Amino acid sequence: MDASISGRVALITGGSGGIGRAIASRLLAGGASVAITYNTSEKTAEDWAEEAKSSGRTAAAFHLDLRDPEAPASVVKQVRGQIGEIGILVNNAGVRRDGALFNQDEEAWREVIQIHLEGAYRMTRSVIVAMLKARSGVILNIVSVSALLGTAGQTNYAAAKAGLIGFTRSLARESAPRGVRCNALALGLIDAGITRELSEKVKGRILAEIPLGRLGSADEAASAAFYLISDRSKYITGQVVPVDGGISM
Repeated sequence: MDASISGRVALITGGSGGIGRAIASRLLAGGASVAITYNTSEKTAEDWAEEAKSSGRTAAAFHLDLRDPEAPASVVKQVRGQIGEIGILVNNAGVRRDGALFNQDEEAWREVIQIHLEGAYRMTRSVIVAMLKARSGVILNIVSVSALLGTAGQTNYAAAKAGLIGFTRSLARESAPRGVRCNALALGLIDAGITRELSEKVKGRILAEIPLGRLGSADEAASAAFYLISDRSKYITGQVVPVDGGISM
């Protein structure tokens, strides 16, 4: 248990995936009540929530399609009604629609921007007023080293994540005077979620550039996320923290 998050309500988007689920489980273990969202993986999300509840924890799963502009506010309303006021938001949901720009249609561009950037905006917009009034709250945005380094074939993904970094820093300046912190976790090649969709050839090329010479784990990402969410980092805001095996240094 961690006194700084015990009893607080956390909402993690994309919580049915490997990284989101690891963060959710870590927050549960720390004593938080946790809501996760899913889009297509209903069974995985519901199974996680049921397992958590069978262990005496407070957890729930909610369907969320971030392409729908009305969905974020609706989900936040449901979480408030079933669990309580949200004090921790983790914008983690994501998709990849990779391809060289000359071959990338507008739908691939639009969907990635909608989910990663516009989705985070709408989720945050739905919780920020209550956090500011309470003079307490933590927002963590999951970004990528692609936004720091650039990755061929990911102009849409890198642009969305780079936008989210700017969003993080600006929001941190706005909200710090009222006690709300906002940081970003820049993940490298983590052996979970959408990274597993990469071909072995692409993984091999990236691995050759990672100083630590291996993929990161979902648990390692969750540990860093937990640190930035808990009061262990209460003097940290507006920062982008890489968890990438050293590839971005």
